[in-house]
Amino acid sequence: MSINRPRILKSLIVMVAMIGIPVLAASNQPSQAPAVTKPPEKAAHDTGFMQEFKRFALRGNVVDLGVAVVIGGAFSKIVTSLVQDIMMPPLGALVGGVDFKHLYLNLSGQPFSSLEAAESAGAPLIRYGAFAQSVVDFGIIALTVFVTVKAINSFTREELLPPDKTPENILLLREIRDSLKK
Repeated sequence: MSINRPRILKSLIVMVAMIGIPVLAASNQPSQAPAVTKPPEKAAHDTGFMQEFKRFALRGNVVDLGVAVVIGGAFSKIVTSLVQDIMMPPLGALVGGVDFKHLYLNLSGQPFSSLEAAESAGAPLIRYGAFAQSVVDFGIIALTVFVTVKAINSFTREELLPPDKTPENILLLREIRDSLKK
């Protein structure tokens, strides 16, 4: 059983995100913009701009996008931890005991014993180890997004396929057309 846009979650997100903006009324159709109830004391102070903003902010797609951003941020932290704490240490061990976090190119010409010492001295650095970790992060996130979009597209393609049977009203119209041609 799949639940599309749970009303309770949507209402809670909107109430938390927009204090002072009216609460969503329940809607039976998840694809329609939710109805808005106004407190009587605020109705006299609403301007055209505020009304337009409320319609925009309370639209279902905007709320869904907000939820997606929050979940994406949490997912990004998980991927970063996966790369930094699980994938890069064994890769560094295979390469010869290298810790990728500490790989850098010193542009100042002065020797430093560690990355921390160079950073504390304010030396100009190219931190290519951190960049390598970010590239791996990006690759994992891009692969995950690709697989997710591919799965969603496979579901929507099935829904968008035209039915095999011609609707009855079309058949009747064709019959009328053919009888008028005679």
